Amino acid sequence: MRLSPGDPTDPRWSLRDVSAAAFFLTYLTVQVIVPMKGLTVPHFSRFSWKMYAAVARPITFLVVTSDGRIRTLRQLAPEHGQLATLRQLSVDPERFVPPHLCRALPSAVAILTYSDSSFEPARFPCRKTARP
Repeated sequence: MRLSPGDPTDPRWSLRDVSAAAFFLTYLTVQVIVPMKGLTVPHFSRFSWKMYAAVARPITFLVVTSDGRIRTLRQLAPEHGQLATLRQLSVDPERFVPPHLCRALPSAVAILTYSDSSFEPARFPCRKTARP
């Protein structure tokens, strides 16, 4: 019995079948290789399985003003509005928030940072630059 080319029982692959299989295997390879590449870096990386695997650490920022007072961001919010919001866990707040607070609050002399992993606060001095 001879099979016609469009017969579903034909064991030969058509160009369409080969193209579909090649596309599927390429897609599957990309879906596995790209996230695995992210496992080789120690920090978070986009398009990897570690992208949302962080645990949020509670961090408290205190602002030391030029008059010597120490205030929390919540205490400063009515006067200055919301000063810092972190929506992405891959952003290191202890690195990026203190410089932002120094720029946003002209009366700030230093920013103190407390986290659950530290017994002593980290102190970030605010360097005032001369403005023309």
